[in-house]
Amino acid sequence: MNKNSIKQAAKMAGVSVASVSRALNGKPGISDATRQRIIETCKQLGYQPSDAARRLKIGKQSHIGLCLGVNDKQSSHYISNFYDKLNQKLIDKGAILSLYTADKIDSLIKESGAAVLTGIREGDSRLNKLRDANIPFVAVGKTPSGFWVCPDDESGGRIAAEHLLEKDRKRCLVIESVLDGKGTKSRSIGFQARLQEAGLFSSNLFVQHDLAIELNAYRKVMSALNNEGFHFDAAFCETDNIAYGVLLACQDFGLRVPEDFSIVGFDDLLEGAGNITTIKQDLDSITNAVIELLSEAREQKPERNIMIPVNLVARGTT
Repeated sequence: MNKNSIKQAAKMAGVSVASVSRALNGKPGISDATRQRIIETCKQLGYQPSDAARRLKIGKQSHIGLCLGVNDKQSSHYISNFYDKLNQKLIDKGAILSLYTADKIDSLIKESGAAVLTGIREGDSRLNKLRDANIPFVAVGKTPSGFWVCPDDESGGRIAAEHLLEKDRKRCLVIESVLDGKGTKSRSIGFQARLQEAGLFSSNLFVQHDLAIELNAYRKVMSALNNEGFHFDAAFCETDNIAYGVLLACQDFGLRVPEDFSIVGFDDLLEGAGNITTIKQDLDSITNAVIELLSEAREQKPERNIMIPVNLVARGTT
């Protein structure tokens, strides 16, 4: 599709040229509804993107499938950033990366020479499917066996607790998604373990993962703040998206942050919310490790895993 056609499609669909490019190349960073609208517009213009044509040019073995977990959203900051970094590194090595949702794992197996998995959950069925098909893969998140890369989530939780203890916060909330079997559970486990070592205990507040989790966190915390029994002085949030919703709720309620209430998030990937203290994931190191292990998996070397250190980035919410 030439540049003029892309511009025409963007105008007809009411989106940017960059969004058209993302839709046609299977990249994250746009919603499913927007992606479908762009593809339908391109079809009207007589153009239908063909991943098959691109794969044919380079061959199946140079095609890597990135398979998202059941609860991963293509438009999330994490997936968008992870895809962009991994994709560029693979392009430099002469490979291409295509995106698959969890329900398209069979298509990935048919079309790809290797795979990278995100959103790992307990009992994840994708693992055995790939093993049965002899497709080498690397998981981003801990798995019982195989090649995996993971940020040190439990350590991150402990670091967050230590930081809040240094700020003399003793009545902490852990605010996390309600998802079962999620790979990020060790974040709250590490946080609570460090508090217990200091003779303290935290309470939990769970938010729904559907729609915009920032909005769900906002509503949940605003409801809690309006309860006369609210006595907390800090929150550790499973992600920065949750932390942002918490921050907005505190501001709208009139609670001073960080004087009255401190907030620590996790990831350091949320653009436009740069004032949040957070535990930073190093996506460059994670994607480098993914490529390193993917090469070993394809060469049938002994299985191993890499834990990526995390660190505290202190900002205005503490």
